[in-house]
Amino acid sequence: MQFGFPIPWITQDQSQFLYADFPQIVEMWLSRVKTAQVPTDYSWLGFLGNAFMWGAVAWVVGFVGVPWIFSCIPLKVTKSELQSSQRVSIRFTL
Repeated sequence: MQFGFPIPWITQDQSQFLYADFPQIVEMWLSRVKTAQVPTDYSWLGFLGNAFMWGAVAWVVGFVGVPWIFSCIPLKVTKSELQSSQRVSIRFTL
């Protein structure tokens, strides 16, 4: 079984577990793990690929998308406010 999106970078061999029909009663052992560890392989190159892809998406959203959204919001500034030497208060209208 593989985990990771869009590039799978964790692979587990879960062949030791039998197929189960649902619904099923599951015993809870809270004291310690009663099954053997699942053999797991990690692909650090796949992890880096995912990190760079998701980082690029976050960068585009943060540095391109958000400023573009705010640039689309019209500003209302009256002429008298622009001519005065006092602070200009800008009102956003949606």
